[in-house]
Amino acid sequence: MGDDGAAAGAAAVATAFGGVASFAQNILDLRAAGCDIIVDDVQYYIESPFQDGLIAQAVNSVTASGALYFSSAGNSGNVDDGTAGTWEGDFVSGGAVGAPLNSKGGLVHSFGAATYNTVLSGGSIRRADLFWADPWGASTNDYDLYVLDASGSNVVHSSVNFQSGSQDPYESVNTLNVGERIVIVKVSGAARFLHLDTGRAWLSISTRGKVRSHACATNAFCVAAVAASTSFPNSFVGGVTNPVETFCSDGPRRVFFQANGTAITPGNFSATGGAVRQKPDIAAADGVTTSVPGFYSFFGTSAAGPHAAAIAALLKSYNPALTTTQIRNVMTNSALDIEATGFDQDSGSGIVMAFQALQAAPVPSPAPKVVTNGWTLLSEGCVPANGVIDPAETVTLDFSLKNTGTTNATNLVATL
Repeated sequence: MGDDGAAAGAAAVATAFGGVASFAQNILDLRAAGCDIIVDDVQYYIESPFQDGLIAQAVNSVTASGALYFSSAGNSGNVDDGTAGTWEGDFVSGGAVGAPLNSKGGLVHSFGAATYNTVLSGGSIRRADLFWADPWGASTNDYDLYVLDASGSNVVHSSVNFQSGSQDPYESVNTLNVGERIVIVKVSGAARFLHLDTGRAWLSISTRGKVRSHACATNAFCVAAVAASTSFPNSFVGGVTNPVETFCSDGPRRVFFQANGTAITPGNFSATGGAVRQKPDIAAADGVTTSVPGFYSFFGTSAAGPHAAAIAALLKSYNPALTTTQIRNVMTNSALDIEATGFDQDSGSGIVMAFQALQAAPVPSPAPKVVTNGWTLLSEGCVPANGVIDPAETVTLDFSLKNTGTTNATNLVATL
């Protein structure tokens, strides 16, 4: 599991920590409870980068029904800031496996400059998760993952599950130390596109493409973070003044399979196959002050996600008639461009801004809005009066209605 947090709607909260299936069901339950905007900051390590799993499918379901979904991009670094701990690319043979990795045979992967990738410094979460482009639960190609000591002489950790057609294309090691070497071996089968993720460690040979999981669902908002302190006490201005946090995870996300395991580009599971999703979508502020105990100063993409969701909620409250497409367009088109010009792999469309978004939003259509200011029981038909309305009793009430809308109200019907 990745960053801490829980999925939340405007009027409901549900945990994300009961496992993948529970998380997915809770997303659906929030939508069923009437939540139009849902946000989380949780990722399970086992979520595939190449196929929408149960959680991403739940996100797809609620966004298809009209909800807006926001999720953190993650705090695992990016290539532009030299903090990347991800390697993606095609398997390339570096020759036959030798000692100390010759127990199962096969071919060792070449990262280009070497047949291993060295773990550098980074955050406290250091682990290795290897995925390859096979359908989930139906991997016919067998890959293994090894961690060697700094000299390359000894295996300190390994994940060597067999994949023979009904297993997941996944190997993982939950502990890494600085200086250790990561080695990937293709035991049998075909060459595939690989994704190696080291949590918040850095790698000596890295690529872009860290973002994955349900944050990369097609219509989810994958949110990067920009420190509020880069402009405080003034507003963000964009450009080079407000870059993403150096720990922000980068995109894009290449996927190879539909949710049901059907290949997007049958026969091509390489860097030229599949489909590319441009993620992250947007960026928002972190390093802000909150009234929540323990989060007086709230940093990370875990803070940026709910910040962006709150702006969406503001737009929704300003004009409830706005569609999800309209809200997405307003937020992205009014965002402040940062990092590379235009949409980029670190910040998407840029920093979403509440004031600019409200200025760009369509004005609500004039409509009446009738509210009651309460009522008073003046008289009762029963004797003696008991101060309540009883079944079949004739009563006299005094109540008022107020039209707080922008047009006249007609044809009012009241029901007691």
